[in-house]
Amino acid sequence: MIENTQPAPNGARQVGREACIATWIEIATTPGTHFDLEDVVVAGDRAIIRWRYWWGEGESNSVRGVNLMRVQEGRIIEAMGYVKSS
Repeated sequence: MIENTQPAPNGARQVGREACIATWIEIATTPGTHFDLEDVVVAGDRAIIRWRYWWGEGESNSVRGVNLMRVQEGRIIEAMGYVKSS
């Protein structure tokens, strides 16, 4: 399961392997965008990942966020993303 950041206020939810992979592919292959990893904290089967997503030059073309992930048997089984917004 993935809970995405959009549309507000709750984000879209993708359930199942194929839906989750399609979402990650769309995010990861959008031309002119990239993520910078800022911090990762792992506690048992859970992880907190802080990041900045860029779609252009300069801070006004970026957003900071966090993903809360749960892993089971080496696979992500839950991912919830949140962004800092104005």
